[in-house]
Formats: sequence, structure tokens, C-alpha cells
Amino acid sequence: MNQKLTKYAWLLPFFSGICWGAAGIFVRTLEHDGLDNFSIISFRMLLAALITGIWILFYNRHLFYVHRRDFWLFIGSGMIGMTALSVFYNISVTKGSLALSAVLLAMSPVFVLFLAAVFFHEPVTRHKLTCVTLAFIGCVLVSGVLESNGLS
Repeated sequence: MNQKLTKYAWLLPFFSGICWGAAGIFVRTLEHDGLDNFSIISFRMLLAALITGIWILFYNRHLFYVHRRDFWLFIGSGMIGMTALSVFYNISVTKGSLALSAVLLAMSPVFVLFLAAVFFHEPVTRHKLTCVTLAFIGCVLVSGVLESNGLS
């Protein structure tokens, strides 16, 4: 990668988080204006694919090469996984609060941890379980579940 771009690479997760966090606002607005869930998801995925594709085309064309044995990963995680994530996130945003939707989305690494253990035989270490436990506790605290039961 270009040396100038590498210097600012640490900012990308922040921009990504900002874009993802703002997605809920756009989903609610677009749905209120009459667009259905499928149209919103299709447009968002098409736009992301175009931007990513153009970026790769100019900066590292070799990334377009995919081994045949890896196609199932792209289809499973990319097409099916991202579509399902988008559908359920959009439903969550329109039916519940944006904060709770974001918190539940933050739990996705938990599912990745356990699925990686099942499908790729990655070890589930004490460190990973501690992180999962802390993430779960954080989500419970932020979700307001304890408040609705009169426990806080």
C-alpha cells in the first residue's frame, strides 16, 4: 500500500464505525419515505461493492484473484452473511431503538468466535471467553434490561 495511505490507516476503523452508526438514521428515514428493506439493502451493498471495487482496481488488482476452494467462504460470509446481517439490522432499527440495535450488533464477534471454533477448529481460549463475557455484560448494562425489571 502507498506509504501516505498507511500513515492514516488507523483512522479507517473510526470512519467505518461512524458510517455504520449513521446507517440506522438513514434506514429509518428511507423506510419512512417509502423504500422497502430490500431496496435499502440492495443500494447499500451495491454502493459498498462499487467503492471497494474501484479502490481495489486502482490500488491492488491482485486482490480480485480468488482461489476456487475459497468461493464458499465468499458466498457464505459475504453474500449470505452480510445480507442476513443487513436485513436483521434494518428490522431491528425500525422496530427498536438505534442504541439497542448497535449494542446487539456489537455482539457479532461472539458469534464469530463460536462459529470459528466449530467450522475452523480455532481454539476458544480463556482470554477469548473473558472478552466474550465482558462484551455480554456490557451489552446487558447498556440495553436497559435491568432497568425494566426494577433492578437498578
